[in-house]
Formats: sequence, C-alpha cells, structure tokens
Amino acid sequence: MSDPTAPAAPAATKSTTKSTIKKKRGLNPRRAQFGSYTHAVMKQTDPAVSIASDAMLVVDGVLLDFADRLMAKSFKMAKYDSKSTLKPKHVRASVYNMLRGELAKCAVAEGEKALARFSQSGK
Repeated sequence: MSDPTAPAAPAATKSTTKSTIKKKRGLNPRRAQFGSYTHAVMKQTDPAVSIASDAMLVVDGVLLDFADRLMAKSFKMAKYDSKSTLKPKHVRASVYNMLRGELAKCAVAEGEKALARFSQSGK
C-alpha cells in the first residue's frame, strides 16, 4: 500500500520537548473578564433573569471598550493638567464628560464609595 521508494518521514527527535514549545499565555478571548460582576448585578436587578454566554461576551466587550475609553480620556485630562499621576478628579471629570445626567452622578457616587472602601481596607 505505501510506496517503498518514497522518502521516510523524519523521526521525532528529543529537541522538541515541553521546554522548547512555547504556549501563548494570556486571556481567553472566549471568556468574559467581567462576567461574574455582570452576573451579580443582573441577579440583584432580577433574580429570574439569565444571560447566554454569547450575550455575556458582547456585554463584556462593551464594558472593556468603555473602560479603555475612560482610561484614555482620564490620562488626557491628567496630561492637560500637566500631571503625570492620575488622580480621582481626572477620572471623575472624564466620567462626567463621557456619561450624562443621572447616570454620571450615579457612576461617580459608586466610584467614590468604592474608593472610600478601598482606602479604608488599606489602613
């Protein structure tokens, strides 16, 4: 069945060990980073509601995009102030700039509450 005149396949060598094979480490693109937090907020809102994994990935993408844009705008605010350190006032100003009205007020209040909780835990 096999052709005896064909060249033989190269034999496996010991040079391809686990140490030479590099695995790509990093975040799994099919796993939501904010999934547990999104699920907790959804259950606080309505315990009977669930979400599909594909929908969770979409929500996670929206949250990651917003976080990236928020940080970029915050760093621009700090640079505009000629500061190299990001301060809460820069993040607050960028939140007010990106979000409007009651949503911005609620986001800033929750952020300040989280910051106070974090600073108390560090003492």
